[in-house]
Amino acid sequence: MIKHLKNLLLTTVVFTYIGVSAQTDLPDQPKSNDSIPVIELQTNSGDDENESDKQEAAGLLKASSDVFVNAASFTFSPARFRIRGYESEYISLNVNGMPVNDLETGNAFWSAWGGLNDATKNDVVNDGISASDFSFGGIGGSTNIIIRASTYRVGSKLTLSSSNRSYRNRLMYTHSTGLMDNNWAFTFSGSRRWAENGYVDGTFYDAWAYFFSGEKKLNNKHSLGFTVFGAPSKRGKQTAGTQEMFDLTGNNYYNPLWGYQDGKVRNSAVSNFNQPMMLASHYFTINEKSNLNTSLGYSFGRGGATAITWNDAGDPRPDYYRYLPSYWSEASNADETANYNYYTALWTAEESPQLNWDAMYNANYKNLYTVENANGEGSDFTGMRSIYMVEDRRNDITRYILSSVYNSQLKERIALTAGFNGTIYKSHQFKVVDDLLGGDFWLDIDKFADQDPTQPDVQDNDINTPNHVVEEGDIFGYDFVANVNTFKGFGQTVFNLKKIDAFVGVELSETQFWYTGNMANGKFPDNSFGDGEKYSFFNYAAKGGLTYKVTGRHFIKGNGAYLTRAPFFRDVYVSPRTRNHVIEGITSETVYSGDINYIYRDPFINFRLTYYYTEFQNKVMNKSFYHDDYATFVNYMMTDVDLLHNGAEFGVEAKASQTITIIAAGSKGDYYYNSRPNVTIARDNNFETLAEDRVVYLKGYKVGGIPQTAGTIGVKYNSPKYWFAGINVNYFDDIYIEPNPERRTAEALEGIYPSDPQWDLILEQEKLPAYPTLDFYGYKSWKFKTYYLGLYVAVGNILNRTDIKTGGYEQLRFNTGYAHLHVDNVEKFPSKYFYMFGRTYFVNLAFSF
Repeated sequence: MIKHLKNLLLTTVVFTYIGVSAQTDLPDQPKSNDSIPVIELQTNSGDDENESDKQEAAGLLKASSDVFVNAASFTFSPARFRIRGYESEYISLNVNGMPVNDLETGNAFWSAWGGLNDATKNDVVNDGISASDFSFGGIGGSTNIIIRASTYRVGSKLTLSSSNRSYRNRLMYTHSTGLMDNNWAFTFSGSRRWAENGYVDGTFYDAWAYFFSGEKKLNNKHSLGFTVFGAPSKRGKQTAGTQEMFDLTGNNYYNPLWGYQDGKVRNSAVSNFNQPMMLASHYFTINEKSNLNTSLGYSFGRGGATAITWNDAGDPRPDYYRYLPSYWSEASNADETANYNYYTALWTAEESPQLNWDAMYNANYKNLYTVENANGEGSDFTGMRSIYMVEDRRNDITRYILSSVYNSQLKERIALTAGFNGTIYKSHQFKVVDDLLGGDFWLDIDKFADQDPTQPDVQDNDINTPNHVVEEGDIFGYDFVANVNTFKGFGQTVFNLKKIDAFVGVELSETQFWYTGNMANGKFPDNSFGDGEKYSFFNYAAKGGLTYKVTGRHFIKGNGAYLTRAPFFRDVYVSPRTRNHVIEGITSETVYSGDINYIYRDPFINFRLTYYYTEFQNKVMNKSFYHDDYATFVNYMMTDVDLLHNGAEFGVEAKASQTITIIAAGSKGDYYYNSRPNVTIARDNNFETLAEDRVVYLKGYKVGGIPQTAGTIGVKYNSPKYWFAGINVNYFDDIYIEPNPERRTAEALEGIYPSDPQWDLILEQEKLPAYPTLDFYGYKSWKFKTYYLGLYVAVGNILNRTDIKTGGYEQLRFNTGYAHLHVDNVEKFPSKYFYMFGRTYFVNLAFSF
C-alpha cells in the first residue's frame, strides 16, 4: 500500500505540473464580462425539514445559482426526486475541505449537523461534473461547508420555527464576534427541534445541536482554527406498507411500528444518532495568489436504531402477513373463514391494530426458564426468560481525517488546485439489549440456526461464551468492526480564456478494507473471530470541461468524467453479522458520465438546457431476506450490475416585470438496468450455497422508487416593500416500483407458462400514477434601526392530496409455490408503498441583531 501511495502522490504532482507548464506561454489577457464563473459561493434556505438521520441518505440539499438545481433540491424533494437519478454516494460532501461521505456505504449524510443551518450556511456548491477548488468532486456535484470562525457575519440571530412535518417546533440561536482587535474570532450556534408526534402517528422527534468555532490570526499569513459540532437526535420511525393495510385502516400513513404502553404511545423503532466532529485547521496565505488550507478531523459516536426481536414466540408485528385478511381470503373450511372474519374486523375497527406491548410483557412474565451451564461457567441460571425484547442495533464510528488543499492563481487566467486527504475509519457494529420488557434475561442464541446434535455450539452467537445469558446493556447477537482506510490525491487546472473556459482534473486513490470479528460464531467458528484478509484497490478518475462563449450571452458547455471506484464494505461481505466472507471476484466499479449544455444569460432571462448520459458498470448489490422457497434467511448477492442514466433537464428564470418573475424547471430521465447480473444465494446460517451464477434478467427494467420525470412552473412577486411571495405548480411522472431481482429469473418462472396469469404478475414492473402538486411560499422582512426581523412561510401540497404514492418496492420475500390456502401465490407478499404527506406548513421567524 505504501508503494501505491508514493506513486499516487508523484503522479498527482506530475499531472498538475504538466497541465500548468503546457500553458505557460499564453499571454496575460484582461478578464472579460462574458466569463462564466466556475465556482460560486452560495447560501442555503434555512428550511431543514428534509434533513434525515443516518439511515436515510440526503441529496444535494443546498442552494445553487442554477434554477433547475434549486427546484430539484427543494421543490421536488417531497417527491423523492434525485437529480439525474444519482444516489448520494456520487456527491462529494466536504467540511473545510475534508471529505465526510460515509466510507462504508459512500452516502452523503447531513444529519451530523442537523439544526445548524446558520453555522453551515457558508458553503461552496458545484453542480454536476465541474471544477472544484476543494476536491475532485463527484458526478453528482460537490459541496464544501466552510466553518471558519472569521467568515461569519458579526452579530446574533434568534430563530423560532413551527411545522407539522417531522418536528413541530424549532429554536435556534447563533452568535458571531467576527475578527476582534485581539485577532480572535468566535462563532457559537445551538438549536432544539422537537415534536411529541410528527405528521405520521408514533413519530416523535427529539433533536439538539451545538456548534463552536474559534480562530486565532497569528499574522497576515497564518491563522489557526478549531471547531466542534454535533447534533444528537432521537426520533420514532415509520415504515412503508402494503396497500391492503392502508385500505383497511383508511389511512395511507398507517404506521405499524408503535403501540400504547400504559396509555402512552411507544415506538419500537427509535433512531438514536450522535456523532460529533472536531476539527483543527491551519489557514496559510502563502502570497496574494496562493493559499494552503490543512485540516485534521476526528469524529466519533453512536448510530443505529431499536427494533423488536423475539424467539420461540409468535411474530408481534401487527403487519405480519399472516395477520392480514388476504392471507385467509381463500379459506376452505370454517376455522379459516373465522380467521378471515376476525382479521377483517380487527383491521377495520375504529382503532387500527398496533403493537401490543402489554401482551409482550405478559408473555415474558410467565416464562420461567433455567439455562444450564450458563455462560459456560458450569452453573445454572434461573429467571424469567424474555421471548420478546427491544434490541438496539448499533453502528458506532471512529474516523480520523487529514486533508490539505493548495490553491494558486498561477496567471491571471490559469488557476491550479491540488490536494490530498487520508481517512482511517472504523465502524463498530453490534447489538445491545435495550429493554427486556419485564423479563430477567435473554438467551443469546440464533433462532435461525440449524440444530445438529453433533454440533451443540451451532446456535451460540459466541462460542467463547456458550449459553450466553445477557441482561439490559449487554452486547449480544453479533459484534464486528468494518475497517476502511482511504488515501486520495487530486489535481486540477482551470483556464479562463477570452472565448473558452476549460478545466481538467485527475484523482488517484487507494482503498483498503477488512473485517474484524469480536465474536466466534457457532455456525462459523473458524471464520468469524479476529482480523480477516485485507483487500486493497487502486483507483483513478479523470474529468474535464469546456465552455465556448458564443457571445456574452450564449454559451455551449460540455463536461465529461471517467472514474473507477472501489466497492463498498457494506456491499461485498456476504454476512458480516455472522462471518468473514466476501463475494467472489469483487472488482472496482466503473463510471462514464458526460453532459452537454446550452446556457443563455441576460439581465432578464437565465436559461439552461442539458442532455446527460451516465453508465455505471460492475456494481455490486447485496441484500438479505427470508426466502420462502428455501425456508431460510438468505444473502442475495448480485454482481456485474450495470445501470444507464440519461435524459434532459432545463431551468429558466425570466423577469416579466420589475416585480414579477416566472420560474420553470423540468427533467425527463430514463434510468434503467443495463445488464443481466449474476446472483449467488447463500444461507445465512451455514456455508451452503443455494444458487450460484444464476442469471437475473433485469436488463431494461427501470430504476425504481423515484420519479424519472419532474417539472414545475412558478410565479414569484417581489414587492418593493421588502416582501415576496410565490406559487408553484409541480408535476411528477414515470415512477416505478423498485423490482425484486429474484422475480426476474428462470427459476421464478419454472412450471409457469406465458398464458398463465401469474406470468405477467411476476414479470411486470408496476408504474405508479402521475400526479400534480401545488406549493406556496412567502417572505417579509422589517428593519428596526440596526435590527432585522424576517418571517418566512411555506405551504406544501396545498390541495391536501393524501393519495399520492411517491415510491415503493417489491418485497424481496417472494413465493410462487402453492402455499397454505393459496393457488395463485405471487401476491402473497405484495409491494410496499410510500405516500406523500398531505398539506404541510413551515413558519420561520428570525430576529437578527
